[in-house]
Amino acid sequence: MTSKRGPNAVSDALAAPLGDLIAAVGRGLSEAQEALDLGTAETLKRLYAGDDANMELLRRLGYQPTWYRIPEVDAEITVSLTISGAQTEAPGAPRGRADAGGVRLYVAPMDASYTNRYEYDLNAASTIKFRVVAVPPSTQAAEMKVVPRLDGVAWGEARRRLQQLDVPFEAPTPTPREDELVLATTPGAGELLARDQTLTLTFDRRG
Repeated sequence: MTSKRGPNAVSDALAAPLGDLIAAVGRGLSEAQEALDLGTAETLKRLYAGDDANMELLRRLGYQPTWYRIPEVDAEITVSLTISGAQTEAPGAPRGRADAGGVRLYVAPMDASYTNRYEYDLNAASTIKFRVVAVPPSTQAAEMKVVPRLDGVAWGEARRRLQQLDVPFEAPTPTPREDELVLATTPGAGELLARDQTLTLTFDRRG
């Protein structure tokens, strides 16, 4: 004989706090945006690293890869709601006023498998609607630069890269030859350069 089971019977296995569900959607949006950005970045690297005639022609034409952006996502999810915990009256609180600090709302996304397995009535399901919106970075974050890898790169090429990336750098003294190699940078490659910070280059002057 089959017994009917509601969402409470499977809350431990399938349900998650409502905040976790919304956060998971946000993480999915972030990962999708990252994948789009990485694809464009790879195209940009091929454009400037390639030495064939087609890449050279694209550079001369001023070609730039397209950056795609997901501005926002509207989500609508059908779920089974479960409330865990109980309201308690806080000491000294007005009579009849409850403290909901111990109450948590859990949700289990609904699909055909869930409704068939647990004989759940879809008429009792709830629909949650929310919007995830991308916001611009803070001024400080937008002005931060990433130090490129310049170890072993000739000064002329290193200078060109820094100017192209708009990375502020301190002109070395005495001025190195165009073919003189960069030994190291401070901060190092891959580190963040704050907006009031200047990159310092050290050269291999043994030659």
